[in-house]
Amino acid sequence: MATIVKQIGNHTYTFYCDFVDCRDGFSHVCDLYKDGLYHVASNRVHYLNRTWESYEFQSVMLGCVRKAMEHILDRAVDDYKEQNGLTRLVKAKREAVVEAVHNSKEYAEMQMLYDMVSEARYGSEEERERLEALDKMLKLTEALASIGFFGHKTA
Repeated sequence: MATIVKQIGNHTYTFYCDFVDCRDGFSHVCDLYKDGLYHVASNRVHYLNRTWESYEFQSVMLGCVRKAMEHILDRAVDDYKEQNGLTRLVKAKREAVVEAVHNSKEYAEMQMLYDMVSEARYGSEEERERLEALDKMLKLTEALASIGFFGHKTA
């Protein structure tokens, strides 16, 4: 299990991510908590063989934040309909509610969290160290192969 913490202002967002083995591949699962108390969102991403992420759990974490952003928007629309005794919103009213949500502090924090997760190069200090060690081993292997250490030279 990996725990990834992001700080935005005076709020702490904690991602609890794990790897789950499946019969036809594997899955990454993630739960997002705000300030250690409030469960914000959960997400699961299934893979057949490998991921194409910048760092481990990036996709599942981004999915959690996307779900949280969708939840904020849906909750605002539902609240507006309830406060005004409506069952449906016309397009113009919906757009006004969406714009108000996009300008809210809560949504801005989620957008900042999304940007932090998507732009991060490594998920944690351990992950960074592991990737740096693998990179060094790859460079050493390439250098040894170029001088013929493995029985033949590479171009």
